[in-house]
Amino acid sequence: MMERAAPVAADTSESLDSIALTGTRILPGEPEIARIRGLIEQGHTRKARRELKKLMRRHPDIEIPDDLKQLQD
Repeated sequence: MMERAAPVAADTSESLDSIALTGTRILPGEPEIARIRGLIEQGHTRKARRELKKLMRRHPDIEIPDDLKQLQD
């Protein structure tokens, strides 16, 4: 069986001169951590604790921020 070559992108007259990086990077768990903090601010400590446990199951190697460590107890 013959292998097919990957399709080639259409040639354009413009070339890529540079790449700009914005420095924005969302790390695993960051959106969940923000949500947990929001739950705490709203007084939903039990729900925040449950969400933290879920986060820790999904990302077992995640470093828990100091302000959320109290929920681990």
